Amino acid sequence: MYDYICRSSKLPPLTFVNLILYMTSIFFKVDVLSRACYANMWGLFLSFEISNIFYTHDQLISKQNMTPFQFYTGNILVHWLPLKYCHVSYIDRKTDALGIFISLIYCYLITEGSMDLSNVYVPLSRNQQISLWIVHSMTTILLPV
Repeated sequence: MYDYICRSSKLPPLTFVNLILYMTSIFFKVDVLSRACYANMWGLFLSFEISNIFYTHDQLISKQNMTPFQFYTGNILVHWLPLKYCHVSYIDRKTDALGIFISLIYCYLITEGSMDLSNVYVPLSRNQQISLWIVHSMTTILLPV
C-alpha cells in the first residue's frame, strides 16, 4: 500500500508518518504521544475528505498512478479504520497542540521549509492550503473528545 501511495512523489504522506508514530507510542507506552497522534488522526481524516472541495481525488489518483479501487481502499484503511479501532481514553488541549505541532514539523521537514505540500499531494493555491491547515487544526482541537 505504501508503495502505491508514494509511487509518484517518494515522500511519505503525513497519515503514514502519524500512524507509525501512533503505533510506536503504543508499543513503547508513550501516552502523551499516542493521544497527540490520535487527535491528529481526526485532523488528517477531515482535512483529507474536505480537500475534495479544492481538487478532485481523481487528480491524486492519477498522480499516484492508482486505480480508484486502490485509492479508496487505501483511504478507508488509513483514514477511516484507525479512527474506528484506535482510541485513547483522555485527550486534553496540550496533546491537541502536540498533534498540530507534529503536523507542522512534518510539513516543514518534508518541504524543506517551504510548507508547500504540492510534491506530496497535488498543487493547491496558498489560500487553499491555509484553508486545509485551518480545518486540520480546528478538527484536531475540537473533534477528539
